[in-house]
Amino acid sequence: MCFFVEKKNWRMKTAKRGIVVYKKMLWEGLGKTVESKFYPFPYELGRLYKTRFGRYHKTINVGFHSYLPSKARRLDRCTGDDVMVRGCIPRGAHYYKNEKMGEYVSNQIVLKEIIRH
Repeated sequence: MCFFVEKKNWRMKTAKRGIVVYKKMLWEGLGKTVESKFYPFPYELGRLYKTRFGRYHKTINVGFHSYLPSKARRLDRCTGDDVMVRGCIPRGAHYYKNEKMGEYVSNQIVLKEIIRH
């Protein structure tokens, strides 16, 4: 999955405080582990994950993708094993924001709780 950087937000930002984000994930209904819908990677709720950005020209292809609250509300419908998970980009993490698409990509993320299924 690629993240397209808008020209006005081309510079990487550093979170001055935690930023609330949302991710649509898969959950089997048991335990505190959810899995990415697009990349087979399990996330344990409450754990901090870190990575390095993979950037090529105007796209970022490595990082933790998440939604702004406004886009999460538009993606409210969850079906099957889909769940909406609230998390945060922690203070000090680096991120890019695409307002038009309603998305973030960051080098750190903590998924905190399942809010819809």
